[in-house]
Amino acid sequence: MGFENLKRNYDIHISEITLLHDYVVVANQAAVRELNEEGLILTIKRENITVADLRNNLNLDSIIGEQVAFYIPSMDLDLDGEVFETKHMGNGVFEVIVKFSEEAPEYWRQCVADLMPR
Repeated sequence: MGFENLKRNYDIHISEITLLHDYVVVANQAAVRELNEEGLILTIKRENITVADLRNNLNLDSIIGEQVAFYIPSMDLDLDGEVFETKHMGNGVFEVIVKFSEEAPEYWRQCVADLMPR
């Protein structure tokens, strides 16, 4: 995945990460760790995972390949993408890489990336 031009920011929050195949909210909030116009890396705390099986498991690999939608409250923006990779970072913190979907307007993906400080 082309994350050469990553921008880092810990003040952008995501809410309601939802699996699109059954509309189950997987996590009620997350923080954007890094992003570019191709996708983003989220940090999710275990206590924010809403699906009991995932929260009790320390492994989110079962959502790799899943289409998800999420909301960026500070921008009043809904985006969607595919879970590309997950990793347990320790201390109940997970890293989730989401690649933006082709249907996500390129303009919005670029705007989100441009708003992030380098």
